[in-house]
Amino acid sequence: MQARIPHQGYPFQVHTLVAVRELAAWLLADEWALSQVVGQTVPAVSDPENLQYPAIELIKILNRANPEVPYTAATLKSIAEISRIDVLWNRCQSFREFKTAVLDP
Repeated sequence: MQARIPHQGYPFQVHTLVAVRELAAWLLADEWALSQVVGQTVPAVSDPENLQYPAIELIKILNRANPEVPYTAATLKSIAEISRIDVLWNRCQSFREFKTAVLDP
């Protein structure tokens, strides 16, 4: 895939990363952030990166909230904004790889 992306001439190294399935897993990784957004305690999700359908698990958590929290871009943004980077780093290998790739060397 990286060979298909024209990136000749950039003064920096180009990394191709796709974080779609992982994004939902990252949002599940910090139960504190989830708890803040849904307004009730959410138990830790064991090994969120190994869930086959992490987005479905996230939707279930949002649906169990009282009142129910909609699965919208605004909700996902709220979770992401307060997620603790150190928790994501410790619980998600793909997040470590992503963060390492996007940071300047």
